[in-house]
Amino acid sequence: MRQPLPKIRKPGLNLLLALLVVDVLLALLILGLNGYNRHSAPTMVVGQGIKAISQGHTGSGTPSGRGNQLALENLMPGDILLGGNRGSTYGGFTHAALYAGEGQAWQGWLTLGISKVDAVKFRDYDRACILRVAATPDQRETVLREVESHQGQLFFPLPFKSGERIWNCSKIIWLPFFKLGLDLDSFQDIWVTPDSIYRSSLVEIIAEDGEIW
Repeated sequence: MRQPLPKIRKPGLNLLLALLVVDVLLALLILGLNGYNRHSAPTMVVGQGIKAISQGHTGSGTPSGRGNQLALENLMPGDILLGGNRGSTYGGFTHAALYAGEGQAWQGWLTLGISKVDAVKFRDYDRACILRVAATPDQRETVLREVESHQGQLFFPLPFKSGERIWNCSKIIWLPFFKLGLDLDSFQDIWVTPDSIYRSSLVEIIAEDGEIW
């Protein structure tokens, strides 16, 4: 019989903001040591964010309400779902999830941590796609088991790649594949974003629909 998951105390907003400030300050220190260049790793995510903020874009963007008609019938367990809205701070895609089967996908979410979401929710985004990683069925199953083992753990907007205590929607997908020798971070940055996974040479676009207006 599976043991019940321990209850994890969710951090307050002030703590999250404080951690975010520390995260950014550490990133700026790294950028200073490496030399800042918006177009080269490990600075692309920060550079993209600076550009977006200067244009008045903050957060995960604002949906237009148009949605999309992503072909969800093409999903297989282990596939990656990406969704995006206009005005995001960190790229065209603003959310990622790993399809678990039976209409459900694993995600990292601010109020829920590592949790499941209905895959159909990705039709609410202005743009969405399905990616399939160049992995064996056994590798995909291993990744899904590892993601499930982190259920309930904390979400944080910009977790560094190292460590397994805090996550965002991209890191919870990237790290299990990385452990199997499949590095989906095409930017090779200090953080992982949905856009970096989308541009990886290790994924195939199975379906895509919608547009960022």
